[in-house]
Amino acid sequence: MSQQSTSIAALNTEFESEISDPPPSIWDEWLWQCDLSEPVSVDCLLNRMHLLGLLIARLRARREPHLMNICVSVPHIVHQHARVSQLTPRQLKDVVEDLQMHWLRHMDEHTDVDVLSELVDALMTRFGCFCLHPYAYDDINMRDAAMQDRMSVLTIRRIVSIFCVLYRHIHMLVCAQCVDEYGQGAADGQPAAAEVPALEEYHIQASLEAFYKHSMHADIPPASRLLYQQDFSGFYHCVSQAVYFHYPNYERRVQISLDRVRAGMDAVHTLAPVMELFPEIHLCYEDENWKRDAWNWVLMGRRVYLVEPAPGQRVWYAASLLTLLSVFLCGGAERLQRGQAGQP
Repeated sequence: MSQQSTSIAALNTEFESEISDPPPSIWDEWLWQCDLSEPVSVDCLLNRMHLLGLLIARLRARREPHLMNICVSVPHIVHQHARVSQLTPRQLKDVVEDLQMHWLRHMDEHTDVDVLSELVDALMTRFGCFCLHPYAYDDINMRDAAMQDRMSVLTIRRIVSIFCVLYRHIHMLVCAQCVDEYGQGAADGQPAAAEVPALEEYHIQASLEAFYKHSMHADIPPASRLLYQQDFSGFYHCVSQAVYFHYPNYERRVQISLDRVRAGMDAVHTLAPVMELFPEIHLCYEDENWKRDAWNWVLMGRRVYLVEPAPGQRVWYAASLLTLLSVFLCGGAERLQRGQAGQP
């Protein structure tokens, strides 16, 4: 049976009966293979991503309760110094949403990714505890209407969605191979790449609408668009809705000068003009899945990553977007040469 065809019900039954734990492969499926925007039905308000995330959280609560034995220590966060294992459901929701809303600030201030990852692991495990065992909910908005000692489906859906996108950010932060200013990969000594073509003013003007869209995605907290799509199902048509939902007085960014764009150090500003030159590189946002057979730009907050095609799908990052582009120019040339030689 393939991973994608594995029944959630079967996995859950085996887990609850303690016959066996879900296979480790469900983590990658949950994080990168599920359609986060898969429509839900009246009969089931959770899609496959939500159900897999719920299963993983409960598995952690049963197998790794020690993950909760830390205090909330991330700067500028609610319930700081509280032990995660003692958080109430309302406090858990407060910390998760606070972390989500201030994630971009943590990235700008270079908060230690290990500290962030440790906290997200602990919060997800605590969430799994509440989903494994009955609990007295003092917040009626988090309480299931039919079973008042259980968390509501809508709360579960919201929290799992935030966890999934935060883990995507963490995955990219941890797994990305850095490229220095000479185009060399720190991990495996990737050779310097081909010269990057010069950007011109007409590339900037032609890509303004795309830039406005990219900057709006970069300015909202992680999972904001996904949550808006879930909460207002059938009404979503543009990321601007999620932007103005969070920031009613939002003013769209102004594109920077050609000289600054050419420097490449403002990745969100440089991305749209570069896509005018190389439209074959697919753009993927934080809540979308990569194209397996193509190069992918991945926009995660204000950071832009480059992902190679399958089967490797290595993740690359550089402070300058143009340095990152050089990896594509080098890698694309190598693939073309291999193809002409009949090599995979």
